[in-house]
Amino acid sequence: MTLCKNFENLEVNKLDFFPDDQRKKAQHYDWLIPLFFRDTSKPVNEIKKTFLEVRTITVTRTLIPQEEVVDFGEVPVAFRKTHEILIKNIGEIEQPLKMEALPLYGGFAVLNARRTLQPGETKPILVEFNPFTQQIYEEKLKLFSDTTVASVTLKGIGVRPEVRIEPHDGLLYFANILVNEYAEKELEIKNVSNFPVKFSLDKLVEGIVNKKGLNNFTFIPSEGVVASSSSLKIKVIF
Repeated sequence: MTLCKNFENLEVNKLDFFPDDQRKKAQHYDWLIPLFFRDTSKPVNEIKKTFLEVRTITVTRTLIPQEEVVDFGEVPVAFRKTHEILIKNIGEIEQPLKMEALPLYGGFAVLNARRTLQPGETKPILVEFNPFTQQIYEEKLKLFSDTTVASVTLKGIGVRPEVRIEPHDGLLYFANILVNEYAEKELEIKNVSNFPVKFSLDKLVEGIVNKKGLNNFTFIPSEGVVASSSSLKIKVIF
């Protein structure tokens, strides 16, 4: 048996409910869809017809997000990244903003409280992405009021950064340096992961400050980004 759908001859009945009341305004549709079918074992001209009735409801959309998809990209596991989504009320009445709870272990969370939006007002929704494991994340943030609804798709990837240091033992030995002289050595940061890694070098212990007030050790550069599957040499001055 084969089925043929013909949408060119749809019968539609539309009803407007409360067109002058923004709180109740809605359109109800009754669709009568003709369906044609035939038994494949019988002649082609023996086509039968039936109807499928479909009912739909549409309401005025008054909560408009600035963006419908937010992609946080790759974020290291246990690190956090935030993004601000602007929501605007384009309707003629105030909209008390509510939110459907996000999954507890979905990687995303809304940090600020939801407020009431006055007509024409725009307010931010602060969303945080905090991956707890290495995987792809995607959730739907659903915002609604008593009369309308809006949604934003949240995406992100949790990754585990991996870098190696040369020398392997982590020791740079400068030996004895004469007063007012200096020595230079290099260490190398190797990024063995498949995404860029940001780094920042800092001294955990200052030691004895020299008479000129200069730092005992200087790193050049002291911060930056190491591209995926590449390395960067750091100059260390003592």
